[in-house]
Amino acid sequence: MIPGSALATSATIIVGHLIGKRDPEQAKKMLKFQVRLSQITITLLGLLLLPFFRVIISLYTKDVATASQTYQVLVSAIIAQPLLWSMAFVTPYGLRAAGDVRFTLSIAMLSMWTFRVLLGYLFIHVLHLGMIWIWVAMYADWTFRAIMFRLRLNGNRWLQRKVID
Repeated sequence: MIPGSALATSATIIVGHLIGKRDPEQAKKMLKFQVRLSQITITLLGLLLLPFFRVIISLYTKDVATASQTYQVLVSAIIAQPLLWSMAFVTPYGLRAAGDVRFTLSIAMLSMWTFRVLLGYLFIHVLHLGMIWIWVAMYADWTFRAIMFRLRLNGNRWLQRKVID
């Protein structure tokens, strides 16, 4: 996720600059580009690292069950990250740069508490499912955020914040 995080930071700067120049359409276009670039870089890195996952895992544990679960989590992550993480975490940086802070904060808080915390608790402490299910709860969080932020990005409401002169 490191390239995605760097692109999220740059999205803040680029979108903020374009909003300041009063060019909201270009801001929207550039934010979509930053998300797409994040998806591409995360995919490429995941595919480059995939052949080395077992070797890397073996540096941390010799336990076969732990290594197997860790491998499952890593493989699931290289699928989920480009599909969900980029939209869920790069997009709100650009939205916030345009002044859409209340919406992004509300979605993040709602999503975290509903999916990561409550769903994670349900999976582990109530249903007694395995470690991968903590990640499933996190992927549910990413999915909800990705949908909400994509809907916001596709609209124009986030571009209608007042710019301070």
